[in-house]
Amino acid sequence: METIIQAGNKHLRIASVPVNTNPKTRESRLFKNIFQHMFKSGLAIIRSFLMFKPHVPLGWMAFITGILGVVPFVRFLIYWIQGEATGHIQSLIFGSAMLVASLLSIAIIVITDLQKTNRILIEEALERIKEIQYSRAPEGLNQLREELSDPSADEVDLGLRSGEALAEWQSAADHSGAGAAE
Repeated sequence: METIIQAGNKHLRIASVPVNTNPKTRESRLFKNIFQHMFKSGLAIIRSFLMFKPHVPLGWMAFITGILGVVPFVRFLIYWIQGEATGHIQSLIFGSAMLVASLLSIAIIVITDLQKTNRILIEEALERIKEIQYSRAPEGLNQLREELSDPSADEVDLGLRSGEALAEWQSAADHSGAGAAE
């Protein structure tokens, strides 16, 4: 369930593959009944929604609690202008609590947005690492690896060669990436 939601949020194509199932031989040990399955699936959907689009529910929560926080302050202000402010302090307390909840929701939106950005950056870095790790390295880089493992090699010479090999490898990676993009 989470994988399908994640693929949809990343705009990936999803293919349906027919699968044959074995006949039922016993009761399921995963779920006791359909309601338990629905409850667990519902929690997974909510968790995935909060992970990929947290600004929607938190934004609505901030908006609603903000309105609920402003209304008591306006009510108290009206009574204060009329000279009847005594006995309406509970409106200020309730309004303050709702405004704090609204500000907390906004703070959580900022934090979740930073987490989302961090998750995207980590996923992109992992893709690059896998591409580098599983692509064929140029001959100069393989030779450098052998030389670096040699304890008698001169450090200055190795430093110069490593820079040259890495530059060669980077230019080969850039050329292969540019050809694939066209």
